[in-house]
Amino acid sequence: MIDVVHGQPLTPGAISSVVSQIKEHPIDGTLYLGYPVLSTVEENLILDALLVSKQRGVVAFASEAEMPPVDEAETFWAEVDERQDKLFFALQTHLSRFSTLRHGRELAVPVQVISLFPEDIPSPPGGRLIAGPTTLSSALGSCLGVEQKYMAALNAALESVTTIKPSKKRENVVRSNSRGAVLKHIEKQIANLDKYQKKAALECPEGPQRIRGLAGSGKTIALALKAAYLHARHPDWNIALTFYSRALYQQLRQLVDRFFRDKGTTDEPNFEKLQILHSWGGPNSPGAYSVMGAAALCPVRDFGYAKSVFG
Repeated sequence: MIDVVHGQPLTPGAISSVVSQIKEHPIDGTLYLGYPVLSTVEENLILDALLVSKQRGVVAFASEAEMPPVDEAETFWAEVDERQDKLFFALQTHLSRFSTLRHGRELAVPVQVISLFPEDIPSPPGGRLIAGPTTLSSALGSCLGVEQKYMAALNAALESVTTIKPSKKRENVVRSNSRGAVLKHIEKQIANLDKYQKKAALECPEGPQRIRGLAGSGKTIALALKAAYLHARHPDWNIALTFYSRALYQQLRQLVDRFFRDKGTTDEPNFEKLQILHSWGGPNSPGAYSVMGAAALCPVRDFGYAKSVFG
C-alpha cells in the first residue's frame, strides 16, 4: 500500500494524476510530494514527487510541458535529458553519502527519473523514461527494485533523520535474545519516521495544524524537521519556531541545523529568517511574546513586574 505524504510540489496540478495512478499500482512504499529539497553546487532542487518502494526503488518525477512543434523537438528533448540528469545525479550524490547504501564502490539503491507529460506521447529514442496520463504504470514497470535490507537506511537518508541515530554501537551484543540485542534492534528504528511522523513533519495544510503525542513520541523531531523543510523550500519566508521550555533551545537549534544540512548543503540555516524563539523571552534574549509586543509598540512585562505591582 502506498502512503502519500503531501509536501509542497512545484506543480500540484500535474502531480494529482500521479497520486491516483500510483495508488492503484500494487506496490508498498511512500510517495513524497514536493519533497525532498536537494542541494547542488548551483541550486536547490525541489522534487515534484518521489516514490520510494521495495518493488520500484527510488523514482523521481519531473513535470514537463506539452510537446513543442516538430522543428523544436531536438532542443526540447535535450532539455528533458538535462532535467532528468540533474535530478538523477542530485539524488545519487545525496544517497552515496551514506555508507549503508553503498555496495562496494556502487550505490546499492537504483535511482530512476520519469518525466511526466500532460498527454500520452510516443516514447522518444534514447531510453528516457516518460509517462502520460495512462502510461505511468508501464513506465513504473521498467523501474528496478531495491533489496529489503537497504530499505530502512534508504528511508532514513531521505527523511533527513540519520543524524539522530544513537552513537553507541552496542558491538558487544552476542545473544540475539538478550536485552542488549533488543535495545540494538529498537535503536535501529530510531532514524526512521513512521507514517504519522512523516505527515506531521512534512505536510502543511491550510490553517493551524495540531500535532499531539505522548512524551518521547517524536513531536520535537517532527517540529524541527518541519521548520528545516519549510526554510529550505521557502528561504524568503519569515518563520518562527517557538517553544515553552528553555531547555529545548539548544536542542531545537541543533536539530534544525542538522536537518537543514542533511540535504547535502554546506550552508547553515539563515537564523534571521528562521528564528528560534522562546515563547516569552527574557531580559537578554528575545521571545515570541517580547518580539510581538515590541512590534505592536506595547510595553513588555514579565513575571517580576507583575509580582512587584500586584503582589
